[in-house]
Amino acid sequence: MNYEDDIKIDKENLDGEFLKQPQLVFQYCRLEADADKEVNELENKLKVAEAEKYKEAKTSTEKMTEKAIQSIIDSSPEINQISTALIKAIHNKKILSGVIKSFDHRKSVLENLVQLWMRDYFSTPKNPKGTDGLADSQRAGLKRKGEGNE
Repeated sequence: MNYEDDIKIDKENLDGEFLKQPQLVFQYCRLEADADKEVNELENKLKVAEAEKYKEAKTSTEKMTEKAIQSIIDSSPEINQISTALIKAIHNKKILSGVIKSFDHRKSVLENLVQLWMRDYFSTPKNPKGTDGLADSQRAGLKRKGEGNE
C-alpha cells in the first residue's frame, strides 16, 4: 500500500472518497496492529536472547563481572541483529500511527470540502440576471473611453 497516494483526496469525486475512507482506515489499523505484534515479538525475542547470553556467561568457568557479562551480551551478533530488526519494526509502527492520524485529518478535510461544495464554492461564476457581467467600475471606464473617441 502506498500511504501517500491513499491520503490524497480527489475533490471531483467526494462521494467516492467518503466511501473509500473507512476501508482505508481499517486497512491501516490492521497494518498497525500487525506492526505492533511484530514489535512485541521482537522485544520478547531480544529478552530471551539476552537471558541466554547472560546464562552462558554466568555458567562459564571464568569469573566475570556484571559489566563484562553485559559487554558480551551487547557485542553479540545475534543480539545486534534482533535489536536492528526491533528498531526497524518500531519505525514502521510509528509511520503507520502517523498515517492513521492523517486519515483523521483527511476525514475533516473531506467534511469541509463537502460543506464548500454545498455552498457552490467549486461552481463557475455566474452573472446575475439582467447584467452583462461587468462591474460598475469597468462600465464607467468603457464610458470614458467611448466619450474620448467622439
